[in-house]
Amino acid sequence: MIFTTPSALLLLLIILPVVAYVGFPRNKFRRVRDVSSLALRMVLFILLTMALAGAQLVQSANRSAVVFLIDMSDSLGTVAQTSAEAYIREALQTMRPDDLAGIIVFGADAQVVRAMSNSRELAPIRNRPNGGNTNIEAAIRLGLALLPQDAVRRMVIFSDGYQTIGDALNAAQLAQSADVQISYIPYIRPNLNDVQITSVTVPPRLNEDQEFFLEIDLQSN
Repeated sequence: MIFTTPSALLLLLIILPVVAYVGFPRNKFRRVRDVSSLALRMVLFILLTMALAGAQLVQSANRSAVVFLIDMSDSLGTVAQTSAEAYIREALQTMRPDDLAGIIVFGADAQVVRAMSNSRELAPIRNRPNGGNTNIEAAIRLGLALLPQDAVRRMVIFSDGYQTIGDALNAAQLAQSADVQISYIPYIRPNLNDVQITSVTVPPRLNEDQEFFLEIDLQSN
């Protein structure tokens, strides 16, 4: 049990002894009835004081709620999304009946593609956010809004960690203050076939309308 205004409990130390002293039965013939009346008044006073103190009964959560955050920035290939979906599909099979799971995809913005649900089925993810940037902060904040209060709360982020906008650290600290655990599963950036110009060679002197050869050296990985 917790109290939102614990200072109100001081009333018990001040007034309760007075109530007990004033109401204590002194007539031995009515003592049983007066004691019962005094006990009832003291119980009512204690309950009233606890209400003024904002008494709240806190129960430990028995179910878990997890939100999966999938980075769909343009810098990542479809292989990364496929591996994330495979991980989520396997994780859903381990959920207990009361557990909940949701999915958010993000790039420059964040979108909910699966609200919190106890379903163990994963539908194909077709939503595509704006992939021009990576905003991990937006995904975390949306995940916090999606998670219920009456559960052990957790987020799992699939990303290469290269944010281009937003402040992921600030959002992570906000999640920590809300008792939300964050796990991170890193993406490996795909090895793209890039072409690089290493040198360009032209004649040192040219006349007007003169034909010439241009030599370009290219390097590809």
